[in-house]
Amino acid sequence: MLTDLQCKRAKAGEKDYKLADARGLYLFVTKSGFRSLRWKFRFAGKGKRLVLGSYPEMSLGSAREARENAARLLKSGVDPSLQAKQLASIGLEEAAATFEAVAREWHGQQVSGWGPRHAANVLKSLEQDVFPKIGALPIKGITSPMVLEVVRAIEDRPSIETARRVRQRISAVYSYAIASVLPLPIRQHRSGRPSSR
Repeated sequence: MLTDLQCKRAKAGEKDYKLADARGLYLFVTKSGFRSLRWKFRFAGKGKRLVLGSYPEMSLGSAREARENAARLLKSGVDPSLQAKQLASIGLEEAAATFEAVAREWHGQQVSGWGPRHAANVLKSLEQDVFPKIGALPIKGITSPMVLEVVRAIEDRPSIETARRVRQRISAVYSYAIASVLPLPIRQHRSGRPSSR
């Protein structure tokens, strides 16, 4: 595995070259000395690569975390490189509307009609099972397979009832987003009710 010291010492050569880390991650160094952290993966049988960020602006640790996030997308059937292009095309205002930000806004709107215990349980379920996986992503960039992965992970514990409730809460967040946050309906969740199967 690479170390930060190796990345810092990587200098320009006569031609472009790579320094491998692990699980497809590598540092790419151009002839001009520009360094970037990239991830090599396969999607639909084809070899692809995803540029995670330039070094040292993106640290090695951050690149490993980004690789794991991308690997989760890949596992759920999403092409990480296509996802990155889609997110890049989303305006900054929409990109700031992450799932967690919208979900917390939705939760705040509902609290007055809930009992304190129920309100706490709803937020706790989102913080434990949803935010760690999709909370940081712009809500318009989240796909049905990504939501499905969240729900199935709960079902596999197994905790079927919790999975059902979390699925309903995710749907409610999308319904709220479509009605009050997003200018256009979300293609993957037009009904606001992503299926668990």
